[in-house]
Amino acid sequence: MITALLFGFLAIVCSVVGMKCTKVANGNPAAKGKMAATGGCMFILGAQTPWLDYISHDASVQYGSPCCITAEAGQAHRRHEAP
Repeated sequence: MITALLFGFLAIVCSVVGMKCTKVANGNPAAKGKMAATGGCMFILGAQTPWLDYISHDASVQYGSPCCITAEAGQAHRRHEAP
């Protein structure tokens, strides 16, 4: 969720810089267009990150997180002794 907020904030900054009414990169309209397009892509990424967070959380709950799995050795742990 924090990543989505960061992407949203950066998207706002890039979009404002890319507006025609700002004086940043005033002599280069191609740079302004690229900044506006970058802001739009960041808005899309910011909108997708909560969905990806939900999917990854659901998968870790359903299948178990690899960092939290405790393996029980069972029979494989015991030594096989000769009869």
